[in-house]
Amino acid sequence: MKDYKLLTYRPELTQEQFKEGMDFSKVKVNAGAAKAAAFKTLLIKIGLCLTVVTGVVIYVKIKNSVPKHKSITAIDSANTQDSAFIDSVAFIQKKVQVLKQVESLPEKTQTVKDSSIDVMEGINSVQHMEPVVIVESNTAKKDTSKTLASKTANQKVKKEFKPTLNGRCVIWKSDNYCELPLSLKYVSGWDCSSCDFDNVDCSELERNLIALLVTVTPKPQQRLKLESGFKNISLVKNDGSVIHPAFLSLGPKNYFGKNFRSSAFAAHYTNEINLFLFFPDAQSGDIVAIKGLGEVMVEN
Repeated sequence: MKDYKLLTYRPELTQEQFKEGMDFSKVKVNAGAAKAAAFKTLLIKIGLCLTVVTGVVIYVKIKNSVPKHKSITAIDSANTQDSAFIDSVAFIQKKVQVLKQVESLPEKTQTVKDSSIDVMEGINSVQHMEPVVIVESNTAKKDTSKTLASKTANQKVKKEFKPTLNGRCVIWKSDNYCELPLSLKYVSGWDCSSCDFDNVDCSELERNLIALLVTVTPKPQQRLKLESGFKNISLVKNDGSVIHPAFLSLGPKNYFGKNFRSSAFAAHYTNEINLFLFFPDAQSGDIVAIKGLGEVMVEN
């Protein structure tokens, strides 16, 4: 064990200092003052801690009160498009139906009052005629009302309709559905998942079908997609009814039937799409709605 020498340079206490150190009342006072100082320091520390905690709580509350933007997944986007398409078709259908609710025409009567009629020129004899009442039959009244309502509704729909599809739709009149115009641009291909195309021979298409040629110039973010049974393509009739295509053609030798099935189908194209839609009934003034592309009115 090593020896250590402690050097103390503190001067020795004087007699007065020694006596003061023996005065316990002063020692007690000094101890109380030290205790009070320590307590005061503790209170200051507690106050600072409370301030920090309160600030953190307020910050968290403010941050949580700000609404968070929900991230949209591919499924959410698809559901949104489905909902928007259904709402769009339903809106057009409802609008057509409302416009056709024209009040029934009141029963009209026409009375021919007493009048003086010259029977023959040069003869001033006056002939008295009994009042004649002409009443429209119920059948004629209903037919007139129906025709008037249809014409009025069609005119209002055509006047108020605003197309959202970047293109046009016309009735394609042809004696041979197999001879599609070669001058048109068609899809160059497609991506398809779990597809059953239900290919049909163009010669088998019924002659009583109405063919509509839809020409679309899609916007950059738009795609032509097909759903099973062509449920994403609707024709809203003038009477408000909604039907889907019986057949569809994306170009020569590409004819699909209504039994078409797919979980995902997207067409490839350059800058324009021409597709033929075959309906059992279609006429000018009807509205074609294609999900993801928009709505357009049928023209002659």
